[in-house]
Amino acid sequence: MNLNDYKLIFIVTGLIGILLISSPAIGMVLHLPMEQPFSSIFLLGSTQKFSDYPYNVTEGTTYPLHLCVENREGEAAYYKVEMGLRNRTDLIGNETDNVQNPTQPLLEHKFLCQNGQIVQKPLNFMISNVTYSSNQSVINKIAVNGVKFEVNTLSIWDSEKQGFPYEIFFDLYIYKTSVGSFESLNQSLNLKLNLQPISQYIINAT
Repeated sequence: MNLNDYKLIFIVTGLIGILLISSPAIGMVLHLPMEQPFSSIFLLGSTQKFSDYPYNVTEGTTYPLHLCVENREGEAAYYKVEMGLRNRTDLIGNETDNVQNPTQPLLEHKFLCQNGQIVQKPLNFMISNVTYSSNQSVINKIAVNGVKFEVNTLSIWDSEKQGFPYEIFFDLYIYKTSVGSFESLNQSLNLKLNLQPISQYIINAT
């Protein structure tokens, strides 16, 4: 066997070794599962963190929030977020059920979101024109980003929490070109509020 034969054997052996070493990596690349498309909605507090959410709220005070939607659908998506106010008894069924909100939304936010993008929208709300009667309160108006809406939402005094329980809800929808309309993603946010009455009413209610 001459020198050229040894060179040939060396080259072939080297190529086989490279293929054996690299084949597991090739297999991993080829068989990695693709990320499942999804969308998500979440709220940030006044400091743009997952904290500082308003709970004990009073009439006439402005509370800042940040509404966020993340797109991981693999392509640009057109979203709609419905926002509304309700009392705790307006919610049908259990909180763990995917039940579409029966309460009429106050407003809608529609926007385009690129794939991999998080759209963040400032959202400030203020409760006004609250009336009290016996153990009930009625929020007559709520302002969102300076725009006032008539709500006329009633709630019953909660002696344990020492306030009137309300919720601001957000429902997420995505536009489907196949049907030409928005479809619910069954993703909702519920911001619980505990309306604090005027001091004179606290004496009467308790």
